[in-house]
Amino acid sequence: ARKQYDGKFEEVCFQVSMLTRLILSSVIYGDRRDTREFMTQHEDHGEDDVCWKIRKEYFENKIGSFDTVSRLNQVRSDISRQCLEFAQKPSGIYRLNVPTGAGKTLCTLRYALTHAEKYKKKRIIFVIPLLSVLEQNAKVLREYIGDEEIILEHHSNVIQENMQNEELDRYELLCTTWDAPVIITTLVQLLNTLFAGQTSAVGRMRALCDSIIVIDEVQSLPKKTTELFNMAMNFLYHYCNAAIILSSATQPCFEELKWPVHLADH
Repeated sequence: ARKQYDGKFEEVCFQVSMLTRLILSSVIYGDRRDTREFMTQHEDHGEDDVCWKIRKEYFENKIGSFDTVSRLNQVRSDISRQCLEFAQKPSGIYRLNVPTGAGKTLCTLRYALTHAEKYKKKRIIFVIPLLSVLEQNAKVLREYIGDEEIILEHHSNVIQENMQNEELDRYELLCTTWDAPVIITTLVQLLNTLFAGQTSAVGRMRALCDSIIVIDEVQSLPKKTTELFNMAMNFLYHYCNAAIILSSATQPCFEELKWPVHLADH
């Protein structure tokens, strides 16, 4: 581990702390699942495996009717095609650096669905820091994924008063486990999952394993959390088989810090 992190003892210790948190997360999840099964006398099979191939075919059919006549749409189509091709590469930490209006939401969704199918990922997590754009982006993601049952929105704008009791119970359970194939959430919820002390936050960390994490507008990350964020992303990449996309029109130089993010070199 020291060789992996260039002999920086502090970073090695941080990764060990992340591993400890991940183990605790698995224990919390298992304990609550066992308790739930005992109380309901019903075996909980957890999340169902989603067929990413079907979701990808649905998505490709939707975008197949796009107009590619205008110059702007040609540029968008070219960026989308590059994301599709890039999805064949092994999981890593990557940047998507394209201008505002270039269609980042659909480009990252195309990457994620293709990569999830090829590498058998368990879930896709879209992290949208700004509530002002979250609902708009979530609407687009829902439209192009095409299956409401596999999507969980976990953020403060979700109105729970309109839910029936059974529906509310299921929603609250999913918010504590993140046992959904597609999660749309905020940067606050992701940082809580990685660092907050509440058991509900710790319990979600196991859900980050074998996932694709797309972080939109990554430049909005609070400066005081940047190096912690970098090391946490490195842990998810190196040890949790996560693919991470840092999406922004104005990319911060995370790799230039004392504790840099380990961008993939392939």
